[in-house]
Amino acid sequence: MKKGISKYHYLWLLLLAAGMYLEVAMQTFWLNKYGIYNSPIVWMVAGIVVCLAGFLLIGFDRSPLENKFDTLKWQRILIVLLVFTFGAIWCSVRLDKVFQDFPIGPQNSDIVPSLQMYVQRFLSGETIYKPLPFEGYSVDPTYLPLMWAPYTFSEILKIDYRWTAYAVFLIPILIYSIQLAKSKTNVIELIIKTLIPFLFLYSFTQNTKGTLGYAVELLPVGFYLLLTLTIFHKNRYLMAGGILLCLLSRYAFTFWLPLYLLIYWMEKGFKNVFSVSLSVAIGVLLL
Repeated sequence: MKKGISKYHYLWLLLLAAGMYLEVAMQTFWLNKYGIYNSPIVWMVAGIVVCLAGFLLIGFDRSPLENKFDTLKWQRILIVLLVFTFGAIWCSVRLDKVFQDFPIGPQNSDIVPSLQMYVQRFLSGETIYKPLPFEGYSVDPTYLPLMWAPYTFSEILKIDYRWTAYAVFLIPILIYSIQLAKSKTNVIELIIKTLIPFLFLYSFTQNTKGTLGYAVELLPVGFYLLLTLTIFHKNRYLMAGGILLCLLSRYAFTFWLPLYLLIYWMEKGFKNVFSVSLSVAIGVLLL
């Protein structure tokens, strides 16, 4: 039974916003604020608050909010595209400054130079997974295929790999924003939700520049965001694709995957989870 708009709705909404703010703060401008032991605890508590507040907001009737600032669907999509374009350009300007401040080179960080070796070996038909030589030392290759393969066209076109990572990040943000425009969300909320990812990214460009300058973390972030768009999707192949992107880019996803498939089994039955698992297995073997 829907509960309607009440003081509790705004309380949970406030907690959701506070938790999200605190999560970003603990990774950027409040990084290690409470020490190496307490900071992770605060960060974890903030995440729990976000999940709990989001869960409690599910049952509320949104119709009183949805009727405010109502517009036609094409107008909403236009608004979203304008806000998205503004956010993308705004963050691009910041990222360009970060990239200039952190030039690519093994003397600074071997992350991007390592990726370049993976791709160059792939394009020249060499053995990819052999030690990566640098001046005075070598690195054993550990990156999974989808951590380096997306940069193949970047190498061919001589594009900075970090811009490719940003482009991948923008894809799920754009899809999410358009889906949001097709929902019954009012315009003010629509604008805020479209801007949130860019506000978070801007905070990183201001406070943890090395993360974006020396590495290409926006690529796996983009993959995980694509995964969220495929969770419980009607098309099981899209679900498998979302899993595959994360599974073949980061080892850590392996620990969460069994729980994901167990929940899907409980929700959709064995036939569906078997189909998704088989598709993922074939994708892993092929790649």
